[in-house]
Amino acid sequence: MRYGQDLLGQTESRVVIDEVNSWIRRTGTNYNRLVTAAGVAPSTRSAVRTRQRRLTIDTADKLRAAMAAYPHGIERGEHKARVRQAARQALDRQRAKQSRDYPAALVDSSLCVKCGARRVLGCEHHPLILSAAPLNERI
Repeated sequence: MRYGQDLLGQTESRVVIDEVNSWIRRTGTNYNRLVTAAGVAPSTRSAVRTRQRRLTIDTADKLRAAMAAYPHGIERGEHKARVRQAARQALDRQRAKQSRDYPAALVDSSLCVKCGARRVLGCEHHPLILSAAPLNERI
């Protein structure tokens, strides 16, 4: 939940989106390249235009900083390099999460989970069932 002091007004949000649209037309850069460089969600523009959402101050600053950093547009090679780097970092985070050294949980099905006694010897939770007993007595 965003607080009111962190959000721009509705008209200010539309002004930022208008700036984004004019930058896109002027430079000929794809919208997805801009939001990838800015690090914001691709749905930002439609959220303001169609769903009447307001931008956060941080999101507006990120968009304006990305437009200022690339006044002549974002080239395809730069965009692809940024996407590859983000994918590589995500893969590294995933591998680091999977390779943590957690002690293996030992599950021994021959022991009773509740009291720890061996099931073949029988306990109050798993009574000893003799294989020589008739089937109706086992149940």
